[in-house]
Order: sequence, then structure tokens, then C-alpha cells
Amino acid sequence: RKTDSALRENERALSTLLANLPGMAYRCRMDDKWTLEFASEGCVTLTGYRPVDLIENRAIAFVDLIYPSDRLRVQAEISEKLERSDRFTIEYQIVCADAAVKWVSEKAQAIRDGDGNIVALEGIIDDITERKRSEQRLSFLAQYDVLTGLPNRALFYDRLRQAVGRARREQSMVGLMFLDLDRFKQINDTLGHAAGDRVLKVVAERLKSFLREVDTIARLGGDEFTVIIEGVTDAVQLAGVAEKI
Repeated sequence: RKTDSALRENERALSTLLANLPGMAYRCRMDDKWTLEFASEGCVTLTGYRPVDLIENRAIAFVDLIYPSDRLRVQAEISEKLERSDRFTIEYQIVCADAAVKWVSEKAQAIRDGDGNIVALEGIIDDITERKRSEQRLSFLAQYDVLTGLPNRALFYDRLRQAVGRARREQSMVGLMFLDLDRFKQINDTLGHAAGDRVLKVVAERLKSFLREVDTIARLGGDEFTVIIEGVTDAVQLAGVAEKI
């Protein structure tokens, strides 16, 4: 009776833990579909599907929730990591029941049989969408001008180094232009900085509209812009671009 009571208490504690665990706890077989044998209630919040929908692939297999362009990478990466260790962490995107796309982090442990063969995986899958968005935002801020969306000074110098390197290899030329806006200070002083910001945005859009995708337009700061023209064979070409500007 004491053993039964202790077992029931352990099951209750485990059930409480799984119910309040962020993300989805799972156990799956090592077959082609990674068929789920267990999924916690957290899968409803994570995927929009109930455990009964995912277990034994009744409604859909979890592997089919993985974003199509991530699927082959995830399968290859998990196989590669399991060759080195019984534990792994991997990040990928899933498509939820409502078609929303989320970033998730999966931390798993391989389960082996008596002969040492991996027969199952047990782990937790967490929603990291907000973290990924923050990382992407920080990456954008580090390389792009927030107002115009153009490359900033740091990215400009990096693009210029790459362009010069390509020109050396291909025996071509690189065009580099610097421009600023005449009397821009008067716009800010008389109409306000909001009007000045609108002018900068319009200038950026006009520059992007007639330059090629391979060219780089950057905002160094204030009203100063630079343009990198690649694949140039004659200075006359640059004169034509300058005339357009």
C-alpha cells in the first residue's frame, strides 16, 4: 500500500509538472515520421493541435508541422548530432493549426535499448518566436538605418570592401558616389524634423527605384548618402547614373 501510494504521488507530481511546463514535453519513436507516443497538454498552446491529434499521427504527424524549407535541414541536423551525443538542441520553424509560423527550440535526449540502439527521443519543445524577432530586430539595427531602411555606415564599409575585392578578381571597376541634400537644414529648421524625415525617406525610395539590386545605396547619417556601383567597365556609365540622380 505504501508503494502504491508513493507511485500515485509521483504520478500526480509528474502530471502537475507537465501541465505547468512551458512548451510541449514529448516522447517519439525513431521512425520516419518520429511518431509521438506522448505529448503534454502544452502542445495545444504551441501548435494548436491536441495531444490526441498528434499521438500516433492520428490527425497529423509532428514532422509535418515543421516548416517545409526547414524540414530536410532539421532531419539531417538531428541525425548528425545524435552521432556525436545522446543530447541535442535544435531551432526551427513550425506551421501551427491556424497557419501561424513559430520559431521553436527543441531539447531532446536519445533513449537506447539494451543493445545500445536508439529507440526513442524524449524532450521539450519551446516557443522562441519573440526571442527570434528580437534577435532579427537587433541584427537589423546593427546594419541598417531605421528611418530609411538603407544600409548604415558599418554595412556600407563592409559592402565596399566586398565590391573592391570582387572587382580585383574580375578585373572590373567599382563606382563610388557621395551625395548630400542641398539646404536640408532649412527644411528641418522651418518645417520641423518630421518633414525632414519624410524627405529622407522619399530620397531613399527614389534612389532605390532606378539602381540595380547589385548596387548599394547607404545612408551615412544626416542627409549624407553613398552609392556603390558594381560591374562598371567605363567611367561614362557612372556619369549616366550621376545624371539620373
